[in-house]
Amino acid sequence: MDIEEDEEEAVVEDEDENDEFSHFHDEEEFIGFDSERPQGARVPKTQEEPKITIANVPLHLRSNWDSFYLEMLMIAGLVVYFINFIVGKSKNQKLANAWYNSHRSLLEQNFALVGDDGKMPPENAGLQKESENVYTLWCSGRVNVEGMLVELKFIKRQDMIGVISQLIRPSSDQLLVKVHLDEMDSFVFSLATKKTAGRLAKEMTDISTFCPEKKSPEKFGLGSQFVMMNELGEVSSTILGDHKVTAVLNKFPGLVDFFHFSDQYSGPKQPE
Repeated sequence: MDIEEDEEEAVVEDEDENDEFSHFHDEEEFIGFDSERPQGARVPKTQEEPKITIANVPLHLRSNWDSFYLEMLMIAGLVVYFINFIVGKSKNQKLANAWYNSHRSLLEQNFALVGDDGKMPPENAGLQKESENVYTLWCSGRVNVEGMLVELKFIKRQDMIGVISQLIRPSSDQLLVKVHLDEMDSFVFSLATKKTAGRLAKEMTDISTFCPEKKSPEKFGLGSQFVMMNELGEVSSTILGDHKVTAVLNKFPGLVDFFHFSDQYSGPKQPE
């Protein structure tokens, strides 16, 4: 009895499985379903499904160079920058060597040691390169003089920004000479151009303390472009009373920026 019931249940399950996929053969479920077409019959070309293919398209190469104008401008700017760096650096080096060679004999006549800072061996003595636009020279071996430091400050010719700024605010190379005396009288004296005199009076402690007044040196035969700041009146008469000094200042008025003599020199003011 049980065996017959199991066989009947198996037959019912088979019928249910067949009914589960019967909707695939229902013409109403699919539009265009051709039930009359014999199995294996060839489908007309007009009814064949289109094949999707991926074409092998080559990479697009731009033949118009105008499309790269930004890249070309950037490359041109970098090339100009590096060329200017090399040329400017070489020019500053040549100017420093030219100055040293032209003044070496004069320096050797007044100092026993020229270009010896006590650290470099004699064969390497000479101009010392501090940066691309700053060179220094130390001289010593003279009576009453501890030493003299010559500092050459050139325009930043290797810097493209510095070159462009020269077109807006032109400047020139500078030569700064610092002489350290063993002994000197107690006084503070400065002779400078009007623009530099204002800066020195504001920044230098000794000048602002001992020389608060600005005076004209015209009575010594100098032009109005200079300003004198003096602690003692007899000092100006001694220095500017020498006709050789005034003759040089009048001959090269545009090449002299300032003189500064002081026994109280302490450099620029320290920020409070």
